[in-house]
Amino acid sequence: MNNLREKQIKQASKILSQLTGIKFTTDDIKVIEKETKAVIKARDEKLLQRLEDDNNVIFGYSTKFYFLNIYVVSTDKEVFDEELEAAKQGYVWSYVENLENPAFSEYGTVRVDKELERIA
Repeated sequence: MNNLREKQIKQASKILSQLTGIKFTTDDIKVIEKETKAVIKARDEKLLQRLEDDNNVIFGYSTKFYFLNIYVVSTDKEVFDEELEAAKQGYVWSYVENLENPAFSEYGTVRVDKELERIA
């Protein structure tokens, strides 16, 4: 496993722990990522390939309204501290797939509750 990916997995465990109030290990993140990738692949193999091509570590997802929100860790280690601060307020970096109009799908920050359901 490369050094960036290892750091992203560690970062995901910190973010998920912050968001939920439950301790997540790096092993937990690896299981969550595998299970989440299986869900995404069953729905849209091209989307999964795009997320992998972008070097994302995926640590969860939710569907709300007309969106599939896929929670990811930035590939930029310089923003890791900002991601953790944002998680304290319930914000997480995500790939948001617009299910009604896929052309408007994009990366962005969404707000989630402790069950990781999007609220804003």
